[in-house]
Amino acid sequence: MADLAGALSAYLHGLGERLGPQLQAAVARLEHAYTPELLEAVQYTLLAGGKRVRPAVVELWAQSVGRPRPAEVMAAAMAAELIHTSSLVLDDLPSMDDARTRRGRPCCHVRFGVDTAILAANAQLMLAFELLGGLDAGHGGLGATALLADAVGVRGMIGGQHVDLRLPAQQRDLVRLEYIHSHKTGALFVACARLGARLGEASAGEEELAAHYARNLGLAFQIKDDLLDATGHAAEMGKDARQDRGKPTFVACLGYAESEEIMRRLLDTARAALDRLPAASAHLRSLCDYLAARRS
Repeated sequence: MADLAGALSAYLHGLGERLGPQLQAAVARLEHAYTPELLEAVQYTLLAGGKRVRPAVVELWAQSVGRPRPAEVMAAAMAAELIHTSSLVLDDLPSMDDARTRRGRPCCHVRFGVDTAILAANAQLMLAFELLGGLDAGHGGLGATALLADAVGVRGMIGGQHVDLRLPAQQRDLVRLEYIHSHKTGALFVACARLGARLGEASAGEEELAAHYARNLGLAFQIKDDLLDATGHAAEMGKDARQDRGKPTFVACLGYAESEEIMRRLLDTARAALDRLPAASAHLRSLCDYLAARRS
């Protein structure tokens, strides 16, 4: 188990080393006159580290079902990280979660102002869709743009975030909490797995297997975030703790022990999906273990 965890850590570190310069170069190719801090803001949170789990899901599923073209996989991984980062910048705003710290440094809006942070997040999102459009242009039938747009929009991250912000506390039960988590966080995980599978020329059954894995992984990921928010330390997590205080999360509704048990059952279900794909990367299984043990 320790060897597998070490191999996954090395893989994620290597992915970050490959992804960072590509993201930096993509932003550097953008042209913007007179107020250069906009492009600085676009890069600020994007290049501040992070776990790079969503790009990993793209790449690992692509490699598990076929022999994808590396340049296409990298473009898809970059798009996934850009979308994820844009959501973090927006979530941290005073009108949303009102956070002050992200990835071990002041949030984008703290560093550059709310106005520039909003524009930077939108710029990240547009760059992601520029990359996805390029994938679609060179890979007939891929459907990358539509797939990720659906994951970001009302039926995905945006819809889940709005329910989280606006649904009255007294109306929040486990069904609605699962809806929030599966849309706010899980939808992008599922889209990343589907896109990776498509890049690997997966069969329809293999793509559904990827989606099933990612659906459970994504929901478990968000429950783990709730657990960390309730018990973690800001210095260790690299972001504010106790942001969910007073909000009806899984932990608030069920307590720590039962929430952790639900998370572990979801991860067991994700692992079981991999048993049906003999060629699945061992890293996909290790991601489940990593998620359960992570402290940030």
